[in-house]
Amino acid sequence: MSLVKRVTETLFSDTSVQGTKYAALDGLRGIAVLTVFLSHSSGFRQRLTPWTSFHGLGHIGVYLFFVLSGFLLALSLLGAKRLGFREFMIRRGLRIAPLYFLIVSTVFFLQICLGGVDLFNLHVKDGWAGFLRHLIFYQGDSVFWTIAAEFEFYLILPLVVTLLVWGGFRAACFLAAVAVFYFGWYAVIESGAATQLPPLKVARIVHNGQFLDVFLCGVLAAWAWMQPGFSSWWSRHQRNLKVITALLLALGVMAGLFLTAENIFGLGRFWRNAQPFWSQWRFAEKFGPATMSLPYAIVFALVTLGAMHGSGLLQRLFEMRWLRWVGVTGFSWYLIHFPVLRFSNWLMGLPSKAGADIAWSLKEPLAWSISFIITGAAASVLYLAVERPFMMMSRNMINQRRRLNP
Repeated sequence: MSLVKRVTETLFSDTSVQGTKYAALDGLRGIAVLTVFLSHSSGFRQRLTPWTSFHGLGHIGVYLFFVLSGFLLALSLLGAKRLGFREFMIRRGLRIAPLYFLIVSTVFFLQICLGGVDLFNLHVKDGWAGFLRHLIFYQGDSVFWTIAAEFEFYLILPLVVTLLVWGGFRAACFLAAVAVFYFGWYAVIESGAATQLPPLKVARIVHNGQFLDVFLCGVLAAWAWMQPGFSSWWSRHQRNLKVITALLLALGVMAGLFLTAENIFGLGRFWRNAQPFWSQWRFAEKFGPATMSLPYAIVFALVTLGAMHGSGLLQRLFEMRWLRWVGVTGFSWYLIHFPVLRFSNWLMGLPSKAGADIAWSLKEPLAWSISFIITGAAASVLYLAVERPFMMMSRNMINQRRRLNP
């Protein structure tokens, strides 16, 4: 067997405790990774063409990440014979902590050696206190904010799932109401309409909330998927559901590209400066991606259910091997892409800081290509050398624990 084939088989092998692998969801995660990557690379002025800058789309990719996380984790708990908080935390801790601790520690000690905090790159603020707060998932600077937000959601997820198991449909309605309330509270604060309201968050992150509404959409989609008769109901209405989901997804993509992205063929952020009325009321800031989390989460939850049950063109797209590769290595990809973008800019003689006002040149797509290749290669190495061994370790620990305590 060739080395490439062995590496490929290892990358796509199943590491779950339940022995379930959802290829389409790997592809969806890959789309989330690429959305964030495109947003940040455009922010570093690695624009693919003079007319396209995807800077600003990062939030949308994060929403898809969070929906998939809520869905898959809730699915694993709902499908378990018993709800084991200890097993759950072992699994999640060994999945997230090793690579995260490695990257955070490397960044922090490089800051000490270099004598400063680079706010345009991965960074850890507040010295040793900030470093320790990162290690306990309480603080998240730069892209680390999503790790703090997600890990703290792990602490309440078993309680949420237990509530669904005991309460059924009523509990699902209650959690849906919680998601709507949370979204409304956060959107009001983020839009500037009520700055006196306290933010609904625990972690020290830049946002006024931790997007509980987005996670709950993923959890509720998993609960719906597990209900008896849901699969047959979905099959009966699949044609209509596909049409509805496709329309919602198309609207979401158009809103993201033409109203959120920096420049898509001259139409980016249209309502920010197109007309005095829109500019006066600052609709772009009030209803940008940061305040549209719940609508995007609902669409992504439907897309996730469709990917679990669907077929056709979208399914084939989600299951493309290169897209699944990006999704499987997505955590490493997410954590290391910032310094790679900086390195590619330096290599091509582009400004090193994000948002530099420069005229487009062929150096930009070349720098983007270099960033893509280096990030993908490095992410694959980190996944195989760090992430996967600890994932297998946690699986073996849990299986051994279950054999000893059947």
